Amino acid sequence: MDLSATDILKADLLERAGEDKEDNLSQRWEDVEVSLERGKFSDLFTHIRMIFERDEPRSALENGFPEQVPIFRDNPMKFMDTVLEPFADSFLLSMDDAELRSRFGHKTADLVRSLERLDNKDWLPPLLLCLQQSSTDTKDDVADFVFELERLAYYLFMVRADVNARMSRYADVLDKLEPQVDRKLRAGAKERSTALELTQDEVFALFDALDGNVYLVTRVVKPLLLRLEQASHDGSANYDFPTISVEHVCPQTLEEGSQWAEWYADGEDHSIWLHTIGNLVLLNFRKNSAARNYDFGKKKTKYFAAGDTSPFTLTNEVREFGSWKPEDIEGRRKALLKRLAKDWGLKDTFKKWWENE
Repeated sequence: MDLSATDILKADLLERAGEDKEDNLSQRWEDVEVSLERGKFSDLFTHIRMIFERDEPRSALENGFPEQVPIFRDNPMKFMDTVLEPFADSFLLSMDDAELRSRFGHKTADLVRSLERLDNKDWLPPLLLCLQQSSTDTKDDVADFVFELERLAYYLFMVRADVNARMSRYADVLDKLEPQVDRKLRAGAKERSTALELTQDEVFALFDALDGNVYLVTRVVKPLLLRLEQASHDGSANYDFPTISVEHVCPQTLEEGSQWAEWYADGEDHSIWLHTIGNLVLLNFRKNSAARNYDFGKKKTKYFAAGDTSPFTLTNEVREFGSWKPEDIEGRRKALLKRLAKDWGLKDTFKKWWENE
């Protein structure tokens, strides 16, 4: 097998440390690698590099890491004591749902699980730094930080910010947690973002994205609906992400002579509302395949066969509707957007956005 970047970094660290420290450092390195497993162990070095570099990487990990993390180069033993092992502990904590709930509460643990559903892990360096600081008593408001981090991550996710925009924003978040004087000098006249806080324009952009054809946006719809589900009930609930599917209540195909064709005789109404948040629910695969293009009443019985209920609050709420006409979807769309706004602490700005619509 070819040497990985972390294999090369290990050899580099041991050489710098000298023979008298080699056995100790080698064993501790391997203990961390085993605890995280190989893939996440490599990820950890990428996250540590971001915590120190706070910029887009411009060289391979094995080359850039010693330069961007000077303690690795200058003091191998201190690197192990103060960087690798503590951040490995934070990484393990971030993946330990029970421990997160015990230490920081159910809400915080749910928000970390929500972050994990996103299609990138760029939010992890700030989370790891926050958790590492909490272990040394330099940060005691983890719950507040995770709340704001998750909200920011979903903003960047929904507006489809590219990797450079995400890294720049998270670098500013890292600066809030742990300011770096040399980064301020390097940044020069760069305009800084609001870090965790969302501006009014950003909140407006977030709700513009939420109010669009979310079903058609690659990799967005399932995390979004699960986030809505999370905002729709008290307490915590865990779902098996791979076994969940997204269902259109009003079907994508309107069969001639059907109830749907009557309700959506204006084809423009169908195209406007079909792929929006108001027309989507969560199902498991078994029920999804049974629902097909049935009329609304029959669809509800297929969702909730034999008096059973769906595990999803969003889906159960469909039973309250007697019809599923354009005005029903429009009303549900507003209710769901308000629900997210409340859960993210954005009610006032959402009200302004709604008035501008």
